Formats: sequence, structure tokens, C-alpha cells
Amino acid sequence: MKDTTFTEAPPPEDAYSSRKQKGELPTLSRMSTFSPSWLPAPWNAPIVGYLAAIILAGVTIPLIRLIIYLFPTFALPGVLIILAILVVALLWGSGPGVIATLTGTVALMIILRPHLTESPSLIQAIIEAAMFSLVGIATSLVVGRIEYARRVAEQAQALAEQEKTRAAAQASELEAVVATIADGLFVYNTQGQVIRTNPAAQAFNPYTEQPDYLARPFPERFTMFQPRDEHGQYLSPEQLPAKRALAGEVLTGAQAVNTLLRTVDGKDLLFSISGAPILDKAGHIQGAVIVMRDVTVQHHNAQRTREARHALLHFAQALVQGGITQELQADTGTEEGKQIDLVAQRLATLIGQILDYPHVSITLFGELTGSALSMAAYGMTPEQEEAWRERRPGFTIGELIAGTPIEQHLMRGEATTIDLSQAPFSKYPVTYKTRHILLVPMMMEEQPIGVLTFIASEPTHTYTEDEQALAKALAQLATLTLERARLFQERTQAQATVLALSETNRLMDEFIGIAGHELRTPLTTIKASVQLARRQLNKILRQQDTLSTEAIAMITMIQSHLSRTERQIAMQNRLVSDLLDVARIHSNRLELHPELYDLARLVHESVEDQQYLTPTRLINLIWKAPEELLVLADADRVRQVISNYLSNALKYSEADKAVEVYVEQSGKRVNVCVSDEGPGISREQQRHIWERFYRVPEVEVKSGSGVGLGLGLHISRMIIERLGGQVGVHSEQGKGSTFWFTLPLAETNEIV
Repeated sequence: MKDTTFTEAPPPEDAYSSRKQKGELPTLSRMSTFSPSWLPAPWNAPIVGYLAAIILAGVTIPLIRLIIYLFPTFALPGVLIILAILVVALLWGSGPGVIATLTGTVALMIILRPHLTESPSLIQAIIEAAMFSLVGIATSLVVGRIEYARRVAEQAQALAEQEKTRAAAQASELEAVVATIADGLFVYNTQGQVIRTNPAAQAFNPYTEQPDYLARPFPERFTMFQPRDEHGQYLSPEQLPAKRALAGEVLTGAQAVNTLLRTVDGKDLLFSISGAPILDKAGHIQGAVIVMRDVTVQHHNAQRTREARHALLHFAQALVQGGITQELQADTGTEEGKQIDLVAQRLATLIGQILDYPHVSITLFGELTGSALSMAAYGMTPEQEEAWRERRPGFTIGELIAGTPIEQHLMRGEATTIDLSQAPFSKYPVTYKTRHILLVPMMMEEQPIGVLTFIASEPTHTYTEDEQALAKALAQLATLTLERARLFQERTQAQATVLALSETNRLMDEFIGIAGHELRTPLTTIKASVQLARRQLNKILRQQDTLSTEAIAMITMIQSHLSRTERQIAMQNRLVSDLLDVARIHSNRLELHPELYDLARLVHESVEDQQYLTPTRLINLIWKAPEELLVLADADRVRQVISNYLSNALKYSEADKAVEVYVEQSGKRVNVCVSDEGPGISREQQRHIWERFYRVPEVEVKSGSGVGLGLGLHISRMIIERLGGQVGVHSEQGKGSTFWFTLPLAETNEIV
């Protein structure tokens, strides 16, 4: 309601007050001169009255002469002048009346006297003029004062009527304002009796119109409503707001009293009561005004807001500090698949307590199928929860809301209200008292992953914007909490997997080390036995003269088998060496002995050794570096890397295809590359090629032995990196591969 201010309109200005304000004439002139109300401006000016007096008196003279001419016996010529004086005094006041009197006297003595039939003496004429002047002046003064008093009385009466009308209008306006005030208004006299109320007060206290109620003592009337403070403590009679206002206390603003009162229908309502005493001009208390405003809803909303804010902060704090997931970590007895369900149940319970809803449920959508998964419910009866959880397998929310505005709201992440009495929900049995439920989407990366459902207890409850905003905030926090719990569970599983894998690797490395040593001992014995047999056969062959042709052929065949056996022993020995190297690497027991060595010599020797082992293959050495390349490295281990690169290149390329070895210097590093024309390696395979036991699938060995454990490149990488170098591969499927490694050149101080 707009504020209404009552202002008193100024009274109309009469001629007297106007002249008094303007200060145009002296005080005597203002009191003896006025103008007729019917004369318009500027003819209502005071000077006009004086001019009118002279003119009217002058006009009377010809009229008198005419009358004397027509009636020679006419003996009262001064009567007409007296009438003119009366007219001027009535219309313009005593001042112009006096001027008219003097003008008439002069005219009567000078102009009319010669025309009179009788010729009195001079003394008689003077006496007559004096008497005429006295009569005229007296008449002017008396008539002017009477007319002035009449006019003042008329103005006072008009002003009184205006004030009465204005007072009635103000009273009507005040009555309308008081009647339309939504707060209860009580006016008390000094004895504490209610002398006036408004409709809002009468609605709260219908007894105000009953004489027997008004006859009761003041404290008894007020205590009928069980006055208490906002904490429920009863107020004493001296603490009653009306009593305090009658004692002179002003209860406004922060001094207003929050009072809990019981209405006639038995409800407890909270009122903010303000009041003030009514004082007369002397400052004496004549009564009091009390205003009661019902703040029950505002207080309830504020209390709910405080509680919700407190619970929301607790909720957020639990989320930030990981309270819920820490409980999961401590709850080691929870089954692995039930941890998310436990978090969802705790969330549903906490959210229900925050928003004070009797029913709250959390439904998630299947990641692949979108099917509805009943996760947690709060406040449902066992029958309601059983019906809620027993959904048809594969059921999705989209089956109900597809193509409806509800679906659009959920996809945009907006809360929406569902009317269960409307299609498509009206065909399902209603197990709740309310008609409306609130759906709030749980959004993750702008996609709904579930819905949070709220069901109020009141059948006609409407969900306000504040409720929806708070529910949406809680839904987002619940989403983050569930996502955190899921990640926590995945991390726990990953940690368990890592620990298991680490233990498996440790046991495997231990087994490999033991197995390698156990295999190397018999291989050494077998190799020595084969070499001894070969020497014995060679010794026998040197005595060919004593041997038959069949014996020589037999011995030659046996030598061939022994050579094959030696090659197999060498291959097995290399595999065992690889196993031992891997075991040493992962147990940090691989020993390197860096020495200053010429890498050029190492490359030449490695190429020559490989060429000797595979005399039918072409190996091209392309040199783009100085003849001497000094590096600080373990010569045997670097030779092992080059041999591994060359053996792989020869193994996976056709027998008629050449293998090229590039050596070039790039700044303070030397690059060694081995290229083949094999099948090539995909990008995905290149990311795993250096891993332990990794073998490129579906790659055919073109020449040589296909036996391998997938350890050569892994060992090569470990060796080069420990020597301060790097390894890599460039390859395209169908275009061959180039494996390379780099080593830093020796510094000058290292050479010295």
C-alpha cells in the first residue's frame, strides 16, 4: 500500500488577508477599504473604491438639479447624496464612504446652493455643511464597519465549512487506510479499554464487539490469548506491549516485540507488535496505539532457511572433507558393489532432513541403456519402497515423459513439477497423499544422469521457487558426492589392482631370476658336452684313412646335428640372458660399466658379427659422422642393443631385402638408426613396443628364428636410458620401420 500523507489546504485569501500579506496600504486603509467580490481584477483594487466614491457623488449632483428643476418645491436635496454615500460605504468600505461624503458636501454647498429658492446666511450654510459632513462620515463609518464585520463573518463561516469538509475527507481517508491495513490495529484509552479497531484486528479478536469482553479488566482480556515470547515463555502483565505503550514506552523498529499468541481457533501465531502512546499538546498520555503484524510464515520460512542453510553447509562440508567417502573407506565390510548404494541412501536421508520432505528418492540412469535404477529412498513405507524398486527391467523415464515439456525441462537441467492426476501419470495407482511431486535432474557434464524426487506431505502443497532452487543445489551436490564415491571406489579398486600387479611382478621377477640361473647351469653343461663331442668327432675325422665311407658320412651327419644343437643352445642362452637382464633391471641390480669407447668401432664390429651370422643377407652401413665417436658407455651392453636392432630388422624383413644402418652426429649426440623394409608397426603398437613381454601381434617372421619373449627392445631401452641416451621408432604400416637410439658424446674432461 502506498503511504498517504494528509496535508491541510490553505484557506482562500480574502481581500483583507491579501492586502495584509502584500502590504500595499497602511493598516487603517486596510481595515476601512475593501472591494465587492463580484468585481474582476483589476477593478477590485482599493483605488477603484475611492474613484467610484468621487464619481458617484459627482453623478448625483446633475440628478439632484434635474429633480429640483422638475419639482421646485423639493426640499431634501441631500438625501440622494446620503444614499450615494451608503452605496459607496457598503461596496467599498468606510474610507471611500468618507471621500464620497466630502465630495457630496462640496458639491452641495458650491454647486447646488445657488439654485435653491431660499438664500440662507453664510453661518447657516456652514452649519448645514458641517452637519451634512458629520452625518455622512458617521454613516460611512457605521455602514463600513458593519459591512466589514459581515464580510469577515462570511469568510470565517466559509473557512469553517472548508475545514469541516476537509476534516471529513481526511477522516474518511484515514478510515479507509485503517480499514485496508493488513495489520491489526487497536486503540486503547488510559484505562486499557479498546476504543477502536480495524477489520484485521477484529478478525484476530472477534470479542472486541462484545460488551462483556470489554468490561473485563485489561490484563485478563489480554491473557485470554496466552501471550508468550518467541521462545514460548509467558509474559507478565507488565511485559504486555499495550501495558508498556500506556506507560509511555515507544515500541517501534528494533523495539517491536515478537509475541506468540493463541487465536480463538486454537492456533499459535507469532506477531510482531509495535505501539506508542497517544499524547495531548501538554505531553500527557491519553491512550495508546498497538499494531499487530502476523509474522508466523516469515518466521517459519526464516527458521527453515536457517536450518536449510546449516544443513546445506554441513552437507557441503561433508562433501569437501570427504566425510561420506571416508565412512566408506572405514566400512571395510561393505560389499564392493553396494558402496554406491550406501552413499545414495545416506544422501537421500540427509536431503530429506534438510528440506523437511517426508519422501525423497534417488534414481540413476544406466550409463549405456538409460534404464532407471532405483538407488535410494527416504521416508517410504516398505510397501511403497517395494513398489518403487520393482520396476520392469529396461524401464526408462523416457517411456513416460518422451515428447512432453517435462522431458525438455529435465534435459535442460531444470526442476519441474509433475501432476499425478494428469496424463500420462493418471493411469498409475497413486500411493501418496499429494497430487504433485518435484523432479530435479542430476546433471553431469550437461547431461542428466538421474533424478532426485521430492514428495510433500500436504495434498495441495506447491513447490516455491526457493524450494526448487534449494532442491536443485542439493541435487548438484548429491551428483558430485555420488561421482566422488564412484571415483573413490574405482581408485580403491585400481590401488588394489596396482598392489596385486606389483606383487605379481615382484614374484615374477624373482621367479625369472631363479629360473634363469637354474636354466643357465644345465645349458652350460650341455654346451660344454657338445663342444667336447665336436672335438672328438673332428679328431676321428682326421683319421679318415682308417674309416670307411659309411663311417665318415655318419660322423659328418652327427657334426651337422651338433652344430644345430649349438645354435639352439646359443639361442636358449640368449633367452636366458634376456630373462636375467630383465630381472636385474626391475630389481635395480643391472650393473653397467661405462668406459670411454669408440662408438664407430662398436657399430662396425656389430655389423660384421651380424653379417658373419647371416652371410646371405645384405647390411648397408651408411656413415655420416666422423671416423671416431667417443662415448662413455658399456661396450658390451651397447653391442647388445645394436645386435638386437639388427636381428629384429633381419627377422621381420624379406631375405632379399637389405637392412641399412645409419650413423650420424647431431650436435653433442650421435644417432644410430637401423632400418628395414618389413611390414611396419601401427601407432597403437608403437606405444607398447618398448614394454616388457610385448610382441607385435599378427606379424610374420620372414627369416631366421621366430622364437622370442618380447624382451629385447625393453632391455635395449633400459640400457640406453641408463647411459643417458634415448630410444625411438619411426614406422608406417607396409613401409618398414626405423629403430634408433642416441648417446651423448664424451665431454673433453671425460676424454682427458
